[in-house]
Order: sequence, then C-alpha cells, then structure tokens
Amino acid sequence: MSDENPDDSALLEAVSAVLQSECSLSDVRKYVSGDEGLSRTLWKQAIELGWLGIAAPEAYGGGGLDFRSLATIYEQLGRHLAPISFLQAQLCIDALIRVGTDMQKRNWLEPLIAGSIRGAVSLGDGALALKLSRVGSLVRIDGTALIAHGHSVGLLVVFARDVSGTLSAVVVDRKQSTVEVAPTRIHDGTRMLSLASFDACEIPAENVLAEDGAAIQLEDHLTDHAAIALACDSIGGAFAIFALTVEYLKTRTQFGRLIGSFQALKHRCATLKVGLEASRAMLTAALEEREQHSGFSSAYASLTKFHACDMYVTASAEAIQLHGGIGFTWESPCHVFLKRAKLNQALFGDSAWHQDRAARLLLSSAA
Repeated sequence: MSDENPDDSALLEAVSAVLQSECSLSDVRKYVSGDEGLSRTLWKQAIELGWLGIAAPEAYGGGGLDFRSLATIYEQLGRHLAPISFLQAQLCIDALIRVGTDMQKRNWLEPLIAGSIRGAVSLGDGALALKLSRVGSLVRIDGTALIAHGHSVGLLVVFARDVSGTLSAVVVDRKQSTVEVAPTRIHDGTRMLSLASFDACEIPAENVLAEDGAAIQLEDHLTDHAAIALACDSIGGAFAIFALTVEYLKTRTQFGRLIGSFQALKHRCATLKVGLEASRAMLTAALEEREQHSGFSSAYASLTKFHACDMYVTASAEAIQLHGGIGFTWESPCHVFLKRAKLNQALFGDSAWHQDRAARLLLSSAA
C-alpha cells in the first residue's frame, strides 16, 4: 500500500518508529490493566507530529496529503494496538471538510487539527436513533447515541431524524449544550465506547451540517471512511499477531522438535497467510477506487471491511490455538488482539451488514 509512494514510505517509517518506541506490547498490557498514561502520551505525540491534520487542507493547518497517508497511520495504529481515538477525530474532521460551511470550518476545523478539542461521530442511527425537532431558531435533539472514545470529546457530529424521517447531521459543541457522556465498559481494553445522552438538548440552527440527501451522502461517505480505516487497523493487527505466532512456533519444542516443523501447523499458517494477503490486496483495490471516485468505491470499502475484520478474528483465534495452553492465559498477548478484532468486526456495521451493502451496491451498478 505504501511502498509505491516515497512520501508514504517515509510516513510509514516515521509512524512505525514512534509506535515501536512509545507503544510496545508491554505498554499496551499496562494500559489494559488500568494505566491510562499510554493513551495520553500517544495523543500528545499525534498532535505534535501533525497526524491529526495530515489529510486536511493546508489552509486550516493540515498537511494536505491524501487518504493513503491516513491509511498508513491507521494500519500502524492497528499493528501496535494503539489505544487512541484517532479514527473518531478523523471522521469529525472529514465531515467538516466535506460539508462544513466556512464559518463551521473556522470555528471547529482548526481546533480539531491542532488537538485543542477532540471530535467524534455517532456510530449510526439504528437502534439508538436520535430524534430532531425545531424550536424557533434552535434545533432540539433527544435520545442516546453510541460514541467510540466519546467520554473526552468536546465536539460531536451526530445524525438525527425528525418526525418525517428526514436525516440531518448536526455538530454538537459541548461548550454550547449539555450532553451527558458516560463511558461503557467493553471487552476490548485498548478502546472505549461511550453513551451520549441528549435530553431536550437545544443547539443553534447554524450547527446543522447537512440535511436530507446531503446528510445521507455524508453518512455514506463517513461509513466508507470508517470501513477502510477499520480494515487497515485489522490488517495491521492481523499481520502483527501472525508474526508473533510464527516466531513462537520457531522456538517452542515438543517431542524433541520445534513445533513449527509439524506439517499440520505449517498448513494452518499458510492458510492464514493467504487470507491476510487477500485482505491486503482488497485494501489496495479499495484505496484505488476511492482515489478515482469510482462508482464502486463504497462497495469495495464494504467488501474490504468485512473481509479484513473477519480475517483478523480468524488470525487471532488461530493464534490462541497455535500458542497452545499459554495462548489462553491473561499473560499472553493473544486475547488483546482477539478482543480488538471482535470490536473492529462490530463497529460501523458488522460483517453481515457490509456483505449486504456491498451486494446491493454491486447489483444496482450492474442493473
């Protein structure tokens, strides 16, 4: 993905060097056990190194690079199990870049890129649909939204529907309104979900980002962004746990032989390697379709998301088996990868949802 472009190769080396230094597996294990220092350190590094605005316009303090540069960072964050809300920040920035007015961009885009406020986007409007109504010059939002890493954010982009079912995207500045955000405990210790509760939350009408068709297009765009980002995270994590497993097979002996020499285990590793390379090839295709603004870009994003996330779960589960008894213990890193893989699989649409979405999009294109 990044070896074809010298700029991406340099970025890959730079990001990898930081994460190797600051985000070792032992550091991640400490974070999972309750030491929050790693998340604060990495977030500070992301701000100082300009990661937050790497794909944002230079006019607003960004780096002006393309989505492939973001993909490079997403993959490295996944490889190192980095516990920061980078994806949520990027989705919020992307939403403002795509449909924000000049005033909205001036108010929020530069602070988001500079890291002075944190942004997040609601994870869909299904079971936790938000309700929107107009109250004079204000917009009122009621309901509950699920937010990834939402407990520390200052700016939320949420999707809500009015009584007629019309979808709107609204910026909620927590300085302007009272929103209760409560962390929700989940199995993946490297990340956190939060419930944002809106109880007659009144917001200035100028905070509306998009309505009706424009809001639907924005939601689709952010879904594609999140799908590819989670695929990158999954590919990075899957290759990392695969490499750890292969190294273990090269050192563990049984019956006087290295277990990596057993033909049955070689076959299982070979099968995993084929699946992982297939995910990477699909990601490359999805990035190319996105760059070309192809009519197939959303379908490719969904195809890549479910394949890469499913492969991550498979690779992590196989790693536990191939590590033998130690793979089932808390001291082994295998479970940390598996839990992250399972959350990746569920975020922004599970595998069945993305399979259905890809099928619908491809069939409608062929019609």
